[in-house]
Amino acid sequence: MAYAVEEVNHNSSLLQGVKLGYRILNSCGRYPWVLKAALSLVGGDAHSCISTVSSPHSAVNEQTEGKTGMVTDRQFLASEAWSTSDELMQNLAVSKFSSGVVGVAIRSSTIPGFENYLRRLHPYDRPDDELIRELWEKEFGCSPEATQSHQTPLSSYPSSPSPANNSSRPSQPSLLPKQRQSYKQQLHLLLCKTHQTQRGADIPPKYDLVNWQKTPEGSLKLVLVGHVDEFNVHLNESVIQWNTGSNEVPVSVCSKSCPPGTRKANRKGEPVCCFDCIPCGEGEISNITGSLHCERCPSEFWSNTERTVCIRRQTDFLSFNETLGITLTTVAVSGVIVTTAVFVVFLYYRQTPMISYIATCPCLSDRHKFPSFFRTIPSDVYQARAIAQLVLHFRWTWIGAVVTDRQFLASEAWSTSDALLQNVAISKISNGVVGVAIRSSTIPGFGNYLRRLNPYDHPDNEFIRELWGKLFGCSPEATQSHIPKSSLPPCTGTETLEDVQNFFTDTSQLRVTYNIYLAVYAAAHALHSLLSCPNRDSPTNNSSTCSSAKHIKPRELLQHFNKVNISTPHGETFYFQGADIPPKYDLVNWQKTPEGSLKLVVIGYVDEFDVQLNHSVIQWNTGSNEVPVSVCSQSCPPGTRMANRKGEPVCCFDCIPCGEGEISNITGSLHCQRCPSEFWSNTERTVCVRRETDFLSFNETLGITLTTVAVSGVIVTTAVFVVFLYYRQTPMVRANNSELSFLLLLSLKLCFLCSLVFIGRPSVWSCRFQQAAFGISFVLCVSCLLVKTMVVLAAFRSARPGAAALMKWFGPGLQRGSVCLFTSVQIIICIIWLSLSPPVPHRDLGIQGSKVTLKCAMASVVGFSLVLGYIGLLACTCLLLAFLARKLPDNFNEAKLITFSMLIFCAVWVAFVPAYVSSPGKYVVAVEIFAILASSYGLLFCIFAPKCFIILFRPEKNTKKHLMAR
Repeated sequence: MAYAVEEVNHNSSLLQGVKLGYRILNSCGRYPWVLKAALSLVGGDAHSCISTVSSPHSAVNEQTEGKTGMVTDRQFLASEAWSTSDELMQNLAVSKFSSGVVGVAIRSSTIPGFENYLRRLHPYDRPDDELIRELWEKEFGCSPEATQSHQTPLSSYPSSPSPANNSSRPSQPSLLPKQRQSYKQQLHLLLCKTHQTQRGADIPPKYDLVNWQKTPEGSLKLVLVGHVDEFNVHLNESVIQWNTGSNEVPVSVCSKSCPPGTRKANRKGEPVCCFDCIPCGEGEISNITGSLHCERCPSEFWSNTERTVCIRRQTDFLSFNETLGITLTTVAVSGVIVTTAVFVVFLYYRQTPMISYIATCPCLSDRHKFPSFFRTIPSDVYQARAIAQLVLHFRWTWIGAVVTDRQFLASEAWSTSDALLQNVAISKISNGVVGVAIRSSTIPGFGNYLRRLNPYDHPDNEFIRELWGKLFGCSPEATQSHIPKSSLPPCTGTETLEDVQNFFTDTSQLRVTYNIYLAVYAAAHALHSLLSCPNRDSPTNNSSTCSSAKHIKPRELLQHFNKVNISTPHGETFYFQGADIPPKYDLVNWQKTPEGSLKLVVIGYVDEFDVQLNHSVIQWNTGSNEVPVSVCSQSCPPGTRMANRKGEPVCCFDCIPCGEGEISNITGSLHCQRCPSEFWSNTERTVCVRRETDFLSFNETLGITLTTVAVSGVIVTTAVFVVFLYYRQTPMVRANNSELSFLLLLSLKLCFLCSLVFIGRPSVWSCRFQQAAFGISFVLCVSCLLVKTMVVLAAFRSARPGAAALMKWFGPGLQRGSVCLFTSVQIIICIIWLSLSPPVPHRDLGIQGSKVTLKCAMASVVGFSLVLGYIGLLACTCLLLAFLARKLPDNFNEAKLITFSMLIFCAVWVAFVPAYVSSPGKYVVAVEIFAILASSYGLLFCIFAPKCFIILFRPEKNTKKHLMAR
């Protein structure tokens, strides 16, 4: 820098009249200190620094740093930060593995005159240049005399070398994190073939390419192998010395290209150049190197083994030519041959009788499928019936199988099992078991036969030989050469079963044995019947009709089996009913002995459907002689029904009381029966009783109350009528037409009286009269009020100039005529309604309960609606006119009273409609009576109470002067 400044200052063509100056601050190669020094320089401060030496970083794989130490098997690429570092090249430890480093270096060039400039440098010419002073001390070991007072004498410097004065050349800097990231990004762009050109503060990039090569002495030297001019790389590969020792370029890639048949899968968190090669799946291929995806073959094709080509699928099927097809064909043909052979055997012997002593399957009773089968043991169908009969006999519904607090019922499969009887664990819970067993019987002479058996009389009977070995522990001498020798000692010949008592010699419970005995005798009698020829010795006998023992035909023998009918040694008749015999069973009981074991006791028998049982010998699991109650649920009493419990047997149920109007009059009823419409269930839900007729009568509390209120209204109305009649000449009575007042009182009395028609038993005439009386009475009442309101309006209108004739025209005659006209319309409506579709008495069965409501049913809702609608029309008209006349000037304006009375009247009848529709039974009538009475009382008190008060208690106001005052 100093040389360049001096050259510029000596150049007459640059900066004429101006000289450049400079100041050198040694950063010691540490970038943070450079920044700090720069900031200090800007702030006018000076700082020194301490230089350090850092180890180089691999620009290819930074993740190796700090983990594997010095790596020897990778090719290093050096940045310009350390590619020309003399300190690293002279470091013996680094030189062992860094031979062959290829790096980018700052471009080198010669500066004309620079060498002469350096050689002329002297501390006396530049006394303020600390760098030259330090160089002088290092090279010559002396300190030039300081000519500036402000400089520290060099003699005060520490004698030991320090990083600050160790070298005038900056020590090797280490890369900052941002620099490392920048190098990685640039390498990534280069390796991945992407270029970005940036300009602005930069110059066109130019670098030298250098190579660290090992000299014969073992040290490293820097060799220029090329240069980079922007993005053009010029490289002389022949002079490069690689770390492998050869001239071939080493392979240094993150991942090799994926071959055909695979696809690239990028590694998470690594550059896109680092990937794994994943083989394509079945039916997929990739036929290029470095494929990103595998392509699926068309539906008619499939991938080859290498996953590189799609080949057409071969048509495959199971053929007769392959090994599997030949094997299966051989097996199938062999099966056909064996089946044919079995079929021939069965066909030939299909009518050969077969008799079983132990097969109990009900399916064997089918003579269409098994025409030649017989058995001497009953079918399981009969056993199930026998158990059911036993359950019914004891009235049981809950039979246990494993639980200890229930009664057991045993089938013949285990009721006589010696293994269960002798099992200690079972004996604790199974005392009292009652079961059905195969019938037992004695066989005459069978006991003596068994005791006379010995192996010497039956040398070929292996069963007896085995029994002899178990009972006597010896082996009888074998006289037959085919019988194997035994390891037991030979018997003496004196052994006998005469004194042996065990299961073999016990003939008291012969069950299956007796069935075998019967089967043998059945076969013997059938053969005897077949071979018997009644006239065999007769001269006329035709021997061809008699069967020979050597030529027995299965069909003929089958016919004689069906005809077997013999007597057993006990006098019982034995015969076949199809394949079965008449069902007979023993009933047995498991009883505990004093020693604690169980024994089998016969307590009765079942002969077809007849159960014979000896209750006195039964030992129950409860320990008493009474039959235990073994039910899951007690029978439901009358008045309830059975409801099965979900997930439990049908004998487990709950008893649900019958609902209202339903009964059950038997025990254990499954359903409740609904009573007829004219009947209802009693409290116990066991009997349907006739429903009582219900109506609003004079005898009940509600009827008496309404009657009292109605009669009271008649009395009060009559009293008001008498008062008005007595004071008829007074102004208060004469005002607003006294005739209308008397007619209004008469109509109110009729309204009170018509409510009484609704009480009592409905009849044809009462149903018709009550609605007509109600409609006409109220129309008469409202008509009087309407005309009185019109009179008030007409009276005040006539007071205006030119309107005097109005009151004369609307005189008493017209007023009476108006009332008659309004009332006649209602009379006509009632006549038409009652003539076409009048109300009739009706028994309302739709209401649930023990009573049937007798009421007047509206056959025509339209007629009733017209009656009410006409009353409402007159009432609304009267209310409107009275409202308009309420403020007319008068000391006593009757329009105010009419307005208030009509408000009450309308409110009552508006509320009547929903109450009438929603009320049940006889309360419909009560609601209508209440509406009649409430509206009548409202009219009576609102209109006549103020007048009677003035007449009786304020006579001074009952004057014309007071009434006309404004």
